[in-house]
Amino acid sequence: MKQSKKISWWLLFISLMQSVAAFGAASKKKVEMRLHSKKVEKNTPRKSSKSSKFSLQSIQSTLIGKGKACIYSNRLHGSATASGEKFNKDGLTAAHLNLPLGSNVRVTSLETGKSVVVRINDRGPFSKNYVLDMSPLAAQKIGLTFIKGTMNVKIEQLTPKLVKNESSMAHL
Repeated sequence: MKQSKKISWWLLFISLMQSVAAFGAASKKKVEMRLHSKKVEKNTPRKSSKSSKFSLQSIQSTLIGKGKACIYSNRLHGSATASGEKFNKDGLTAAHLNLPLGSNVRVTSLETGKSVVVRINDRGPFSKNYVLDMSPLAAQKIGLTFIKGTMNVKIEQLTPKLVKNESSMAHL
């Protein structure tokens, strides 16, 4: 009798967890669909509706610093990153010790003048000599190759610049 109660509780627990997981996946899909349905081009002002209190005017960049960047090894492709996603050697991602996961940064080569926007999805590099680990594709965009190994770069954090709408303040 006790054994059947344990089994029934486990079955109840498993079915409850499956329901929660299915609900979470469905709500995540809805959010992703909403995010992908809105097209916002970078560095262009967006027309705001009269009901919103803020509008996106431009992208603001803040200098984080300068230093040497290196490349993630291709062997790490598919391994877990600090953000929980799998490392993709063909993605525009990078690792930084302090910047918030998910933040976007512009990496500019001080040698070639080329730049690329990457998303921080991991922690590292764990050497005092480097400030950024870049995915192979992101590194290639600024001229950094495995043969070269490292490159001097400038890192700027990109954030949306929100401005209060004057029309929304009229009723206050």
